[in-house]
Amino acid sequence: MPIFTSDSNASVDENQKNAIDLNASDRDNNPDVLNDLNYTISGTDASKFDINHSSGVVTFKIAPDFETKSSYKFIANVSDGKDSVNQEINIYIANLTEVEG
Repeated sequence: MPIFTSDSNASVDENQKNAIDLNASDRDNNPDVLNDLNYTISGTDASKFDINHSSGVVTFKIAPDFETKSSYKFIANVSDGKDSVNQEINIYIANLTEVEG
């Protein structure tokens, strides 16, 4: 059964697309065999993100703006083809001082 090894909370700067790298491990009772994992997301703000299903890298579709929305939430799922597990993910947006000009 897979287990998440990445944190469930991330803080990222506004105006950039990187959100979080989901990581999990799954060795199914055989320490020599690492199973292929598939990552998906769903829930409240999932539509705001893209995910690489094999690597678990999650990026914003549009770079976030703290003044518009300061946090996002979704459910991450990882599956080994037999078992799956969910983890709630919270992404907090850090407010940066923006230079106008």
